[in-house]
Amino acid sequence: MRQTGNNIPAVFQKHILNNVRFALQRLPAPAASPPPPKDRELMLTALDYALESAETWSLTRQLILRLAPKMEQVGYREEWISYLRRGIDQSKRQKDEAAEAELRLQLGEIYRMMALFPEARTEIEQSLRLFEKIEHTRGRIRALNRLAFLLRQQEELEEARRLAQETLSLVSEGDVEQGYAYFVLGNVEMSQRNWKSAAEYYRQALDIWRKTSNPRYLGWAHNNLGNALREMGDYQAAQAHIVQAIEHLRACNDIRNLAIAMMSLGNVFLKQDQWQAALERYIEARSIFRKTQALYN
Repeated sequence: MRQTGNNIPAVFQKHILNNVRFALQRLPAPAASPPPPKDRELMLTALDYALESAETWSLTRQLILRLAPKMEQVGYREEWISYLRRGIDQSKRQKDEAAEAELRLQLGEIYRMMALFPEARTEIEQSLRLFEKIEHTRGRIRALNRLAFLLRQQEELEEARRLAQETLSLVSEGDVEQGYAYFVLGNVEMSQRNWKSAAEYYRQALDIWRKTSNPRYLGWAHNNLGNALREMGDYQAAQAHIVQAIEHLRACNDIRNLAIAMMSLGNVFLKQDQWQAALERYIEARSIFRKTQALYN
């Protein structure tokens, strides 16, 4: 049986600490692509033991918080959920509300992607309350945006719009989360079939995200702008934006959203009666959705 907390011998504590330090050294910068598979396994092994140790928490929290968005990006789901839950448990034991809030936000995002919407809402709302409690404005803004995105998926469009607009009242001009709020508002407009208004919001998000040089967000904006243009009948422009989305998402290894962009490109082909080209994109997208348990898609 694995020993935990103060029951871990000092020599093993040192070994755990060294593993976490090494994993942190191997972890790419926040804006970079996720670590390769071999490094991901190394990091999971380090976390597997470190999450049982209270003494290593100051470094362990760095590893799990920095690794969390990258694991989501490459499609980890059920296995990663167990690590997030253990991280939440250790955060609570350490009375580290900032770490707990962030881990709950990450957990909520994964539940959302798995179409487990009630579970996602519970985690994101708990994250929002914690960020508000500790007066963490940046965390509050991010949680508001993710909750707005979730509510849009659940067709609670007016509440999603309200939360996105609340975010806009809190962020500074050109902030990456301002782009996210515009992105959410574009999705709300798409749900209401207001294609032109949706396209304008997506363009605003794209303008902001170009300045951040984040290929993942650029891919999202190009894809959704392409979807709006498709509904407006501008198939050439739609295809051009979605092809750019695919390039950005492939470059940063965002496989789930890459599959969404492939599906979007298939929809453009379908509108133009290019059946075989559409079918090929759908088949490729379906295999990724199954792999990443993206039931909603």
